[in-house]
Amino acid sequence: MSPTSTTGKSLGSSYRYWLTAHVCSQLGVKFASIALPIIALREAKASATEMGIITAGTGIAYIALSLPVGARIEGMPKRLVVAWSGRLRMVACAAMVLVLFEGRLSIPAVIAFTLVVGACTVVYDIGLASGLPERVPEERLLDANRGFELVQHTTTFLGPALAAAAILIGPVQWVVLCEGALFGCASIAASRSQPIKQASPVSEERMSTRLKMGLQYCWSQKAVRRILLTIFVSSYSATVILTLQPILILNILHGNSLDLAACLIAGASGGLLGANRAKRVISRVGRRPALVGGLLGAAFCTGGIALAAVLEGTVPARALIVLCAVSQFGIVFCIVHFNIVQATVRQEVTPADYLARMSSVSKLMIWGSAPIASITGGIAADRWGVGAVMSIAFVAALLTAVPVLRIDVHPRRAVAA
Repeated sequence: MSPTSTTGKSLGSSYRYWLTAHVCSQLGVKFASIALPIIALREAKASATEMGIITAGTGIAYIALSLPVGARIEGMPKRLVVAWSGRLRMVACAAMVLVLFEGRLSIPAVIAFTLVVGACTVVYDIGLASGLPERVPEERLLDANRGFELVQHTTTFLGPALAAAAILIGPVQWVVLCEGALFGCASIAASRSQPIKQASPVSEERMSTRLKMGLQYCWSQKAVRRILLTIFVSSYSATVILTLQPILILNILHGNSLDLAACLIAGASGGLLGANRAKRVISRVGRRPALVGGLLGAAFCTGGIALAAVLEGTVPARALIVLCAVSQFGIVFCIVHFNIVQATVRQEVTPADYLARMSSVSKLMIWGSAPIASITGGIAADRWGVGAVMSIAFVAALLTAVPVLRIDVHPRRAVAA
């Protein structure tokens, strides 16, 4: 059964449309992850430096826009915010298809396309995350977040395969066309989702004041502050490990592209199984064990990849590649449980008129850490070696559980200042 048919029906039509928008958007993003490298490398003949800029486009958009977007859309109807950002992504895809058909593609055009779609994705994601608590009863937020995690990992598993099938059917223009159609479907679904709770009124304060108040709230609220700190450090550590993993598999262990793909598929499978089992696991062990245990479990599994780097030369390479795949499965399986609980706690404790700003800070912690981790991890690995850097990242991942050990996992919603 699909996520929209299982979780969506039990939470009502408003949530079902919101979840459907998430499905379509995530599939569109996965199509883009296949189409963009092909367009840049084969059609536009991008250099390595140009490819790096293009790949960093979405991360740059999150770093530059997350906080101002969160402050700007606070109090706005999230249905319209999400719908219009989806439509703009669809228009951008249509423009790229026309450029490809007319043979006028250039590197500046690819970079502009990446930045426009990235900027719209920032608005879309923050609007979608902050609009979720308006569409489900507060006591069902855990189930709603589980549905979003299930969608995330289902599309990670199926999206690249569907995009590859589209490439077999026709040229890369066909993939971009499908990507735009998916963004359009996401816009339609979001526009039909009516909130079941009254949204907070639009603030009359200046955006800079709203931004400052949002940051002050995230810092002053103990549970939110500790969760956001944990998100940043765990995302940083995981990104370092996953950035260096291809180097480990392809260059050090002398594996091939199929070995690397097997690790990615193992991770997607772990996420899919984790999201499917999360409700039962959290109900059985409770929120706190799921939160802390999921985080520590993911950290220990990153240690498996680090161990593979340390044991290179003493253990057969094929066995170490299998260890990497099993570890990848465990990382994503465990982190799903942490993600569901931490998202629910943040949404429960945050006042309605701070949800967008809190969500924007969370997105910044995740996406802002990624380029920093990729760059610093690569530089450090060149200097000290892949095994040493992975080992340091493993220790840092273990320490991420410390801030959330004593937070209230059943909070009452705070009152806005």
